[in-house]
Amino acid sequence: MKNFTFTCSTLFFFFITCTVFGQNGQYDVRFSEKEIKCFENKVLVDIEVRATSATNGFHMADQNFRFAYSREAVVAGSVAIEEQQLTGFVAPSTYYGTHNLVGSVDTIASYNVKLTGGKGVLLTTEWLTIGTVSFEILDVTKSMNLTWLGQTHFPSTFIAEKANEVVYAATEGTCQNKIINFTACPTPITLILPGLPNDELPIELTSFTAEENDCAIDLEWVTASEVNNAHFLVQKSADGIDFKTIATIEGAGTSTTTNYYELRDERQAAMNYYRLVQVDYDGKKTTSDIVAAKSECIVKGAEDNITNIFPNPVSNGPINLEFYASSARTATTVVIIDLFGKVVDTYQADFETGKNIFSFSADNLAAGTYLVKVIDGEMMTTAQKFVKAN
Repeated sequence: MKNFTFTCSTLFFFFITCTVFGQNGQYDVRFSEKEIKCFENKVLVDIEVRATSATNGFHMADQNFRFAYSREAVVAGSVAIEEQQLTGFVAPSTYYGTHNLVGSVDTIASYNVKLTGGKGVLLTTEWLTIGTVSFEILDVTKSMNLTWLGQTHFPSTFIAEKANEVVYAATEGTCQNKIINFTACPTPITLILPGLPNDELPIELTSFTAEENDCAIDLEWVTASEVNNAHFLVQKSADGIDFKTIATIEGAGTSTTTNYYELRDERQAAMNYYRLVQVDYDGKKTTSDIVAAKSECIVKGAEDNITNIFPNPVSNGPINLEFYASSARTATTVVIIDLFGKVVDTYQADFETGKNIFSFSADNLAAGTYLVKVIDGEMMTTAQKFVKAN
């Protein structure tokens, strides 16, 4: 067997020179679309590997799957492990998990798998699922292009073969890339009208839109005619399934003229789903289809963070904390800390999904600089500073 030396990257991303002995192990890798969760704004993808042929089967040890993805379709840096399928390997953690490789290209990811001991997993010509990774969908009108980084790239995908307690570098076979489309998901700020003839509808709804404006969602809808329309229930959902009424808007009764309606929702989440429930005077109801709007304010990192404190500085009276919640949170603790690290006050607060304003009094605080945090179980925001003036 001929010896050869090559430079390989460890899972900790520093480099060592190692001597390996080439074997017959050869692998193919591919992506397999597992599920698109439109209303959770998430796509799940399986990473799979197999031996190229029956004569190339081998026991698989450490692996490092590296791939690129399109920035326009999914959120850069959002790749995460949903499930690791293999047993006998280190569980996903700081180093043995997914990494977003920061550098000139920030849409390259690395999924690391490290053997805990033993001879590894036998790789045959049957596809073996290594694990499932997820991405946050950014734009459903774009395609997600998953591209393997093969041995002609750096850093490249690396799979180790273990035989007779010695680890070898297996040979790359085919790398099957994948294009994933999100055309089945509702496009943000769009509308599909109910599928009934207009003469059977109590209203003729000509448009219904949801659009973010200054970190709030503006809802607008227009009717060309209305018959016995008592009011609209404006309903909202965080997942597109469970809806809650957030407002009641009076209807025009019976009208043959164009009517314009609007509502501003300042409690937006990362994704927001809305529908209208039209209610007749006799209680009959008609429900529109769903419109969806993405909040760029949330996508840019506001979710589960304090985004504003005002007025700042403050003398006396209320000080307001603006907090965006990814989901409803009850009995959350708001903590006020001085610059010596001493807790000077705490408050209990309930937050709804989206934007919240929580107010507390600055009257009992001495002049100086303070920090404020929101804590809920393992969730803790970055401390934000405010000043109490004389």
